[in-house]
Amino acid sequence: MEKICSKCGKAKPVSEFNKKRKSYNYICKMCQSIYIKEYCRRHREKRRLQQRIRYEINRDRILKDNKEYRDTHKEQIAEYKKQIDKDILRKCRKKHREKYKESIRIKRAEQARQQRKNNYWRYTTDYKLWKESIYKRDNYTCQLCGKTHCKVNAHHIQFGGEHPELRYEVDNGICLCMACHKKIHNTFKMSNQINLFA
Repeated sequence: MEKICSKCGKAKPVSEFNKKRKSYNYICKMCQSIYIKEYCRRHREKRRLQQRIRYEINRDRILKDNKEYRDTHKEQIAEYKKQIDKDILRKCRKKHREKYKESIRIKRAEQARQQRKNNYWRYTTDYKLWKESIYKRDNYTCQLCGKTHCKVNAHHIQFGGEHPELRYEVDNGICLCMACHKKIHNTFKMSNQINLFA
């Protein structure tokens, strides 16, 4: 059995209409929901004023009913508060996590931007030629552990950022495997690096 909604004009099953005493409503549930939301939006201030007036008139009775309800439903209220606290905590954690991730992303982007600005000389053609010269001179072999047939890096004996005049000097470079290169930067200070390869 179908019924035509007087609001949208569509034929819908009677289950899509709210039931009145002996018949069905003239508009469907969807149109009625839209109408109620629009009505509440347009008459928000009027409804708030009505609620305030109603509360002032029935204040004593409302407070008494609320107190009785709290006394008779203590366990349910405690469970509800626990669930609310969990939801709030979960939302706060999610918000904090998103904020933290965003701050990390901004910090890393700023560090990368600063690194590119400070190490502009590493993106030049002279630097690429310098690396190739180091690789060919040392025959792509790590000068610390003697490892071959592995990925190697060209390492500055005296750091190019502090000694710009030695950036592209072949004598200031040495071929290292990735493990030794990482160990050099993590273990030794810059002053010890100079003595290590001197």
